[in-house]
Amino acid sequence: MLGTLTPTDEMFVWDEVKLPHATYTTEMIVHEIAERSGNLKYLINLIDPLANKIQSNVNTTVVEDINDEFSKLKREGIGKGGYWESWDTKSVYGREEFKKRLKNSLKCKEPYSNIEEKDGVVTFLPTAWINYEKCPNVRKSIAKWSTNVKGEPEQLHSHFCTAIEAVLKDIRFKARMNIQEFEIHNPYAQYFHTESRVAR
Repeated sequence: MLGTLTPTDEMFVWDEVKLPHATYTTEMIVHEIAERSGNLKYLINLIDPLANKIQSNVNTTVVEDINDEFSKLKREGIGKGGYWESWDTKSVYGREEFKKRLKNSLKCKEPYSNIEEKDGVVTFLPTAWINYEKCPNVRKSIAKWSTNVKGEPEQLHSHFCTAIEAVLKDIRFKARMNIQEFEIHNPYAQYFHTESRVAR
């Protein structure tokens, strides 16, 4: 799942990578992610904590293999590399943050309309937008997102939602540019304005 956070606190999930692990090796998956990422540099690269377990056949973890492969591809001029690490599983903050963003997206109706003014003070409502055409599995995951009788999240269909939760509870996931810099330097800024269809 590939995403961006704008200076006005709007989260855009603009692409997804869903490959069958039975037929794709780690190297093949990494290459696909690197190709999809293009020349964008990602500050946060998260993966399921299960990837930190030692593989008995090679005595390394999947995370170590992924980082080695990304470094190799960067040296070959494919992608910008990136350091991968497992996400935090202890807090439910990301889940609540995602719910809040989805509710705000319904309220705003479309991207770049999240400005709210009260008593002369302008704020931006945090939102989340999913690319309609490029992220069908993310949309399905959100649509089937549910809890069991104990109020705990169901694991079935939860993969992409769990990934979004993980990103949103990471304290590093915050805007690092002002609006003008974003419009000038981010190749997807215009894409968000004109071409994306989003699921709300």
